Amino acid sequence: TGLFEQADGGTLFLDEVGELPLSQQAKLLRVLETGQYRRVGGKKSRNADVRIVCATNRHLWESVSTGQFRADLYYRIACLSIRLPALRERLDDIEILAPDLLGPVSQSMNQKFTLTPAAIGRLKLYDYPGNVRELRNILFIAATHSSMGKIDDDIIGTVLQQLAHGKEHHKQEETVGAREVVTESRSGRTGNALKDVEAKHISELLRQHHENRKQVAAALGISERTLYRKLKRYHLN
Repeated sequence: TGLFEQADGGTLFLDEVGELPLSQQAKLLRVLETGQYRRVGGKKSRNADVRIVCATNRHLWESVSTGQFRADLYYRIACLSIRLPALRERLDDIEILAPDLLGPVSQSMNQKFTLTPAAIGRLKLYDYPGNVRELRNILFIAATHSSMGKIDDDIIGTVLQQLAHGKEHHKQEETVGAREVVTESRSGRTGNALKDVEAKHISELLRQHHENRKQVAAALGISERTLYRKLKRYHLN
């Protein structure tokens, strides 16, 4: 059914559990309870011995209260809950996340990209209302501005200015017991610009890989299911 993404070590990652239709939730619950499933179009039952890791940006209990999520499935998967803070709450993680997110970008463009320490410092000045996905988009756009594979703070500054329509994001030095809260004014044109860049890149990858979606998804570092949604969103089918 496309509900699962196979990962190493016998772990299955379930994407967007808060958006599963009730009919699919019932099927998933049955798999979790019995450990058995059938492939699409198949007649033979198969056994699954896996660990389930679910991720959602929704409050599932609220969805249970409104009837959008099954209570029995909620209790089945809610064994250990871990809250991942928004990126703006853990800006120091950018030093680890940014190089890792650049990997798929380098692969898709067939060029090695690196960030200077000053560039990472500039990335920490932004508050990321779009969370980690926005950091990934910023790095992708920065890579398109780099001619030699080196992404410095000037390139990051240029990209951030484009995102904020010319308004630079600054943070004052922290003082004991006080910290400035950075806000910004955004418009839909920023999101549209990012979408145009991503759509163009995906279109080029489709051409390079002769419409092979599996290879394109691998080059982008995303699942085929996620790629399908992007193709539909950008009318690239």
